[in-house]
Amino acid sequence: MLRYKIIEYPEWAKFYFLDNKLHRVGGAAIEYYNGSRAYYKNGKRHRVGGAAVEYYSGAKYYYYEDKRHREDGAAIEYTNGAKSYYIHGDEVSEEVYKFYSKMRKRLMLKYWLKWIDWMMDPNTERGQRFAERHYQRMLKLYKEPKVV
Repeated sequence: MLRYKIIEYPEWAKFYFLDNKLHRVGGAAIEYYNGSRAYYKNGKRHRVGGAAVEYYSGAKYYYYEDKRHREDGAAIEYTNGAKSYYIHGDEVSEEVYKFYSKMRKRLMLKYWLKWIDWMMDPNTERGQRFAERHYQRMLKLYKEPKVV
């Protein structure tokens, strides 16, 4: 049985626990009354699509599975504008980060194109079904409007 509890310290912070680990779905697991927030999943700093730790001063720290990491920018954004880049917990220079990001996108595109080629191969039954299904969908979506 899962045990969910909230511990609130007046004038300071609110903590959300699931089975004695900081955890909250759909919100910050730690909410400080000064506006700072920290997101946790199963006791680890973690958030997809946003900073896992946001300070009231504006500084943002991005974590994935309790490691500083961000795919689309700096993992740490300081209030003075300085930035630090991390990949799976290792600090890297901005140049290394840009190279990693570029290669990752190329690799994803390469595998995506291979998958599309595999799915749409007209010499196989799978490819013929795929083409027929999508052809029928396009006919439904792009019917010519009736002229009244």
